[in-house]
Amino acid sequence: MIYVTDIKMLIAYSLTFVGIPYLWGGESRELGYDCSGFVIEILKAGKIDLPKDFTSHSLYNYLLKSHQAQFSIAQPGALVFYGSRKRITHVAFMIDYKRVIEAGGGDSSTVNRKIAEKQGASIRIKDLNHRNDMLEILRPAYLFE
Repeated sequence: MIYVTDIKMLIAYSLTFVGIPYLWGGESRELGYDCSGFVIEILKAGKIDLPKDFTSHSLYNYLLKSHQAQFSIAQPGALVFYGSRKRITHVAFMIDYKRVIEAGGGDSSTVNRKIAEKQGASIRIKDLNHRNDMLEILRPAYLFE
């Protein structure tokens, strides 16, 4: 498992993805990522064992039920979930106390690089509060002391 002292390395790793296209259902550096695919890539680098691919909503539920995350305040390395209790629609990774890195700007119509470029959909850095539907911040197991 990664330790708190390695969070800087995990954040540095996440930044190597900036500019990669958003791709609905994407989960690879070569083709692109959607929001949960990108965050899962980061979690795996942080040595969080995930049995399958998840949507942002199912990832939230899994992390809490498996005790691999707990409720938190904003901090580097935390995960930010957006949407509502009934339907979490987005997840991002905190790179500092005010910003996240996310795969965003696309939707279910973003099925290839050309569409992603037209929509401006990619992995990008945004302010923590860039959306008005922030629901919860979770501290993954690699941040546990």
